[in-house]
Amino acid sequence: MAENAVYTCPDVVLRSVNGAWMASNARARTHVELNSEAARLVLELSQARPIAVDDPVLSGAVAWDRTGFSSALGLTRDPSGMVARNSDSVSGLALVKLLIKRLILISDEERYETYFRPLTNILDREHLGTFHQRVGQHLVLDRREREKWRWWQSQKFTDDGLSVRDGPYRWIQEAFFDAYFGNEALTGSKILDFGCGNGHYSRKFRDFGASVVGLDTSSELIQFAKSRPSHNIKYIDAVDVEGVMSTLRSWESDSYDIVYMSDTFLLLNSSPDDLTASIPLLTELSRLINRGGRVILFEPNAVFWLASRMGGPNSQVAIISEYRSPLYNVAPTIDRVVTAFGKVGLALSEYVHPYATSSVDADSQFSSQFPIWDFLTFRRQEKI
Repeated sequence: MAENAVYTCPDVVLRSVNGAWMASNARARTHVELNSEAARLVLELSQARPIAVDDPVLSGAVAWDRTGFSSALGLTRDPSGMVARNSDSVSGLALVKLLIKRLILISDEERYETYFRPLTNILDREHLGTFHQRVGQHLVLDRREREKWRWWQSQKFTDDGLSVRDGPYRWIQEAFFDAYFGNEALTGSKILDFGCGNGHYSRKFRDFGASVVGLDTSSELIQFAKSRPSHNIKYIDAVDVEGVMSTLRSWESDSYDIVYMSDTFLLLNSSPDDLTASIPLLTELSRLINRGGRVILFEPNAVFWLASRMGGPNSQVAIISEYRSPLYNVAPTIDRVVTAFGKVGLALSEYVHPYATSSVDADSQFSSQFPIWDFLTFRRQEKI
């Protein structure tokens, strides 16, 4: 280690956070807290050089690891990767090793670029991986849970499944849903809640006067939904993707006024930059809506949902480190979504950015300036 030349990664931002210095690599989503001497070390290493144990630049330098899975409390929480101190302080060459491990300092450019690849297995800690992979790794290794929906269910809803917990799901998603659909005349409408989960929004549609069919592939969530007040709602357990397609194909054309999909479309695509696999599904959804009907998506924003978040409450900053070739992100960009829907004769007729209605924590403060979700409405393209 001592004979290797190291230098500060060009992707690193050095900033003050709550009175401490923080070296952050927004691309790698890594963070190390520094005292002033350690911050000086990072600043001085603009040129590659070796560092030995008695190097004057290490004198008094102390650091703390602040890197972790910051979205552990929810899918809409800050994805920047900065957590509370998760280790004791380090100094000397141990500090340099930590800075190299967290990609603040670089000793091997090839290793640095290799880091930005998908995980090779659930135990892989040497690559960034996609957000979905990181969620799975966190659940299996840290929380000992194997089903993602259980974590999603518990962090989004109260234990009885009848209410949304405080946070962006409530202050943005539910608030917009209530305001938007509460102002529509839905009495008598037929709605397919595609990916209905525990039936929370199916019940809301029902309360607005609609007749609702809720479809999901989770048997446990469908049973959960059925155990709640479900008059005028029909829940269908489709079991798997094949079951979904079989169910959709069994229905008559022009069956629904609205097909609603929330936080579901991104899960149907193995690659956010290639939506080819979604075409058979979209073909069926297009067939199922009647003339004047709509397919509505309420999905994570591909640009800002997983953007690294910096700045203070009154000066929010989003650092976008990927777009055209997503590495970490898993949500398809709007141009790709619109193109895929267009291939089955559905045109975008409405595009809204819902923003937070409350700003009591850092996540809602960020989402009062940047969109976490997109609300999109598609209608059939009428032939002339």
